[in-house]
Amino acid sequence: MIIRFFDQGDGSGAAAVDYLLAAEVRAYDNARHPIPGQTRHRAILPEVMGGDPERTRSLIDACPRKWRYTSGVIAFAASDTPDEAEQAEVRAGFEAAAFAGLAPDQRDILWVRHRHQGNVELHFLIPRTELHRGRAFNPAPPGAERYFNAFRDYWNARKGWADPSDPARRRDLRPVVEQGERGAIRTAIHALMIERIEAGEIRDHAGIRAALAGLGDAGLEIKPPRETRRKSTRQKRPATRVTLRRIGSTDTRETYRLEDRIFHEDWTAEEYFSGKAARAAGECRKAAPPEHVEELRLKLEAAIARRAASNRARYGGRVRKSADAVEVARLTAAFTARNGALQDPLVPVPILKLDDVPEASPPKSPEPRPELPWERAAPRRPVRRWKPRAPLPRSPEPEEPLPDGRADPTRKRAAALRRELAEHVERRRRRHGAIGTLAQDCERRSGALRELADLFGRGTVARLGRGAAAIAELAQKVVARLTGRPGPQGTQRRRGFSPW
Repeated sequence: MIIRFFDQGDGSGAAAVDYLLAAEVRAYDNARHPIPGQTRHRAILPEVMGGDPERTRSLIDACPRKWRYTSGVIAFAASDTPDEAEQAEVRAGFEAAAFAGLAPDQRDILWVRHRHQGNVELHFLIPRTELHRGRAFNPAPPGAERYFNAFRDYWNARKGWADPSDPARRRDLRPVVEQGERGAIRTAIHALMIERIEAGEIRDHAGIRAALAGLGDAGLEIKPPRETRRKSTRQKRPATRVTLRRIGSTDTRETYRLEDRIFHEDWTAEEYFSGKAARAAGECRKAAPPEHVEELRLKLEAAIARRAASNRARYGGRVRKSADAVEVARLTAAFTARNGALQDPLVPVPILKLDDVPEASPPKSPEPRPELPWERAAPRRPVRRWKPRAPLPRSPEPEEPLPDGRADPTRKRAAALRRELAEHVERRRRRHGAIGTLAQDCERRSGALRELADLFGRGTVARLGRGAAAIAELAQKVVARLTGRPGPQGTQRRRGFSPW
């Protein structure tokens, strides 16, 4: 038994569901390339084993993201004959692994069984949407191959099904599917490698590369690896292919990627001969020892627990239902208790009489759940509010009352005028101080521009120098008006301008 995920996932739900259920589909060659104008009839029609095709189609079409669904297959070898109960066990186990940590109403999956190829294939189609909040959900993210391999190894060891890692079933060379000259060249390379392995001339990957390097007479050479400037601190994985190309060619159509097992960097000739002996004797692994099955089970359960914790942290608990949803659930429970369970969850609930519905129990307060990281409110920054300026100090001169205790109106008016004059003087002093600071800053900047103009002498900097001269003249006028001294060209200060 093997598990494979397909590359498709950005199309419509109708196309994906119709392909699984169609009785006649497009024909493909051995290289999985579609044959134009030809179709293939499925002798045994597909069977829906779980889920609702219409609901799955609607959920996929309603997804607003680019990747809408994940599809794949659990395929059994022709020698394996799982019965209905075993197939149901595998489907339930796969759902527990793929949807770990999610409630049954948080996800959707469609199961369709194909048997027209002579073996049992359980195809699955999963909308990539978490149904409570509508978030994106990917059951097979990048790097999930090891996770589902643990699921595959456990069931193969438990049931004794065909294991792709069994040496008796491993293929050192895959069948050549290319046609024409490319297919003939690849077939000749395979035959040459097997001949030299059988003769003992090749014992490991270094011998494979040496044999391929000797194909220069045939016009082929090993393509050098791409140079990268970035240095990685990760441990380097063994290479899984060797690439040949026409000597001196850079065209990808003249490139041959050799990705069979014998071209892997960790391959040895002992692996080839042991597999050949096992295939000759017909020794295929059956049910594994109980202790090995238990070890694989514990490994799988630990992986499922880690994924469940991750999914619970990402998607949280269930969404709190509204009062209308609670009432609908109560009516549905009453109908189910009286007439039995509904055959299809999409069938609307019949209208009930209020006399037949029991009184609703008081709602229970929901248990508080821990606050999730993304639900925490961000700390609010303090708002800087405008503060009014403090009033200017009043005149320290006290008001002297008259001998009879009454205030003199003249003195009172004079004190008010003195306070008003003091406030006016303070405002003028502050304004002139700001103007003086600006004038000094302009003078400093004009000096820097003059030095830059003297350094270069002409061009753009010379124009800047002329601008600096104008700024300096303006600064001198401002300073002269503030200090009372005559400015440039004998300019007198204006009469009545206070020299604060």
